[in-house]
Amino acid sequence: MEETYCTETIILNRTDFREYDSRTTVYSEDRGKLDLVARGVKKIKSKLAAHLEPFNLAEIMVVAGKQFDYIGAASSKNCFPNIKGDLAKLAAAGKAVNFFNKLVKAEEADKEIFFLLKDFLEILDSQELKVNGDLWASFFIFKILAQSGYRPELYNCVICNNKITPEKNLFSLSQGGLIGKECSSKRGSDVLAISDDGIKLLRAVAANDLKMLKNLKVSAKLEMEEKNIINYFCQYHI
Repeated sequence: MEETYCTETIILNRTDFREYDSRTTVYSEDRGKLDLVARGVKKIKSKLAAHLEPFNLAEIMVVAGKQFDYIGAASSKNCFPNIKGDLAKLAAAGKAVNFFNKLVKAEEADKEIFFLLKDFLEILDSQELKVNGDLWASFFIFKILAQSGYRPELYNCVICNNKITPEKNLFSLSQGGLIGKECSSKRGSDVLAISDDGIKLLRAVAANDLKMLKNLKVSAKLEMEEKNIINYFCQYHI
């Protein structure tokens, strides 16, 4: 008899597979990232299709097969309608979830990462979010990087290890953190300028729960700086 189990998941991606099936990638609370086959979801009368849309939070039943594991049943718990009804929010969710899918490895469960992704989608879906959606995605990506072993040094110089003081600091991509002004002459070519407010914001993102960040007020200039640093940091290390 085939083994079956139920698990709460977030749907990351769905691609065509065979004539009527799809390959569905999910991140589950207790089993990590899973690559599953959903049978018949491309048929007009499919009962599974609506529950397995990307970004859905869904309870699924998994049936273990010889070649593939299958989704035997699914029930969506949150479809995040405000994300799917807003192009800017949808783009932000896509950016974050696509990065998440690339970063996390298969079948390595991490409940903290599951709830971080869940919180990101819930807050992005809410009407309370004051942060720009694209910046919110960058915050999430930075937190996932930090939680996955890529946390940058934001308090001490990565060259001399002295405490960072205000003004004229740099962010080193290769060394993964801040370079103080006293060591700026020893910098490499892969550094970015970072303001004092930029340092404070990165520290806040790294140290706080996402729910504590949703009401932050960030100027357009600071937003551009933060997204630029996080984007280049991602490209360098992933």
